[in-house]
Amino acid sequence: MLRDAHSVAKAVDMLDLLIEFFDDGEHWIKGKLDDGAGNRWLVGALRDIREGHNLHGAPTRAYLLKAMQRSPKTGWTGLISFNDRCRDFGELHEVILQARKLAVADIEKHQRAVPNLRTARGLAPATAPA
Repeated sequence: MLRDAHSVAKAVDMLDLLIEFFDDGEHWIKGKLDDGAGNRWLVGALRDIREGHNLHGAPTRAYLLKAMQRSPKTGWTGLISFNDRCRDFGELHEVILQARKLAVADIEKHQRAVPNLRTARGLAPATAPA
């Protein structure tokens, strides 16, 4: 079942904001949600972004976990464990980018499925703007 395209778009926004927040690893830490100086752990950054940008209901965590499973490393049990076991920010950054690609692919699947659903329901296909 495809996720709601609107909630997936929120996940893409969250992932973009995560990349922006971490600023090539300058604001990324391990071991705790934040360090009191504005730097965050993956889970802490997700919480702050969700609250600060009102992106509730975004399936960001699901896309990150799916991307982690596709990562060449194994044994990650969750976001906390993954964050703390990354050897450097590059490893985390790659997973965030992979999660974004997965979310964008789901949006594209949803967009392709919508005209098919309209036709199956006997509705006229959506027309492209002139």
